[in-house]
Amino acid sequence: MEVELPPRDRPRPVSPVPEDSSCLAYELTPPEDPLPFEASFDERVTYARLHRAAHLRAAASLHCSIVAWTGLWDLVTYCGLASVWRESVSRNVFLIVVGGILQWHLDVLHSNGLIPGSGDGGFPDHSWRRALGSFASQTMCTAGLYNLMDDRLPRTAARDALLACLGLFFAAFIDTLVAYCEMRARRDSAYTRAAFEATSELGTAPIRSTRAEWDLRLGGREPRPRLVLAIALVSHVAQVCIWIGFDNLWNYWPYSGSDLDDHAGDCFWGCRLGRRAWYDQLPAVAIGLLLMLFTGTLLMFGFAVDRLDPDAFPHVRAWLEPPSGAPSASRLVLAFLRSVVAMAAYYAHLSAFWYLVDEDCAGVVGGPDSDARNVAYVVLGLAALYSTGCFWNDTM
Repeated sequence: MEVELPPRDRPRPVSPVPEDSSCLAYELTPPEDPLPFEASFDERVTYARLHRAAHLRAAASLHCSIVAWTGLWDLVTYCGLASVWRESVSRNVFLIVVGGILQWHLDVLHSNGLIPGSGDGGFPDHSWRRALGSFASQTMCTAGLYNLMDDRLPRTAARDALLACLGLFFAAFIDTLVAYCEMRARRDSAYTRAAFEATSELGTAPIRSTRAEWDLRLGGREPRPRLVLAIALVSHVAQVCIWIGFDNLWNYWPYSGSDLDDHAGDCFWGCRLGRRAWYDQLPAVAIGLLLMLFTGTLLMFGFAVDRLDPDAFPHVRAWLEPPSGAPSASRLVLAFLRSVVAMAAYYAHLSAFWYLVDEDCAGVVGGPDSDARNVAYVVLGLAALYSTGCFWNDTM
């Protein structure tokens, strides 16, 4: 007998201030229901129109977060820490270890890797110490890993293309794996609910997870925390690989006048595009936003939805909305392809906007080695991020 799968149950996060408060930072209310995976083009347009405010907040949050990341990244790479500890393998390893330990201590290692498994870490709701520590530790760890891989691996266009492809494959595979787990959990819950309703043991009460933390069962009966941690670590590395590949493929190899001129023989089209200008970034920024909007992932990448909801239905929640229905090969292939497109759009947009505010506007606001500019980026970026209402979702 076919059992109808229940709709996804994602409760809205509770606001820590009264509902009648005019505080801008808490006015964002994400849509109750995510955009269905199988939605048509017209349905996607209608969804974006109905939830226009949430999508605009998500887009603003995404850009504010990049500005803050840029400032802190440069403080540990080009000035600040770099002024007392020159670029070296030991400095990058230090950033990776300290950043990773802090993420583990703050219980945000899984969520920062886009993997279910993080809890509240014993911290109170909306803990500033945890939020700012998560932001700093994730930036430190990512900067150390990025610089270590980019500087120590032979720098060629082929290397960057390979890193981008491998990163996209593993990131999409992990996302598809988590989507499979959620689809299977929803299917099993549907059969369980139907059985209980048939025997009237539980009536029609919905089944909700009461676990303090998410678990990823991967088809087993017991959670496997070590396996989940390993998946989260691989996810972190995969995202850095995508970032390195897209950064160099988009901003260096096609152009002359970059710091990769010593590899001019490997440039695309013989580096005939000339020097990179600030407006060269705009197509990638616009196309990335449109693809994230079309794939229904802008709210996720813009942190308009909560990643740390321990009552998510049931047990696990994929970072990107999984297909409806029971798991099947065709649905999982489509989920994999959607994840590849969404991740590629996100990192193309990230790389383009990052270089726009970091290097291409250096003549106006100062370069990456300016302490004052980078501190201003961190403060103003976090303040603007807070005003979008997505601060807590982003930092934790």
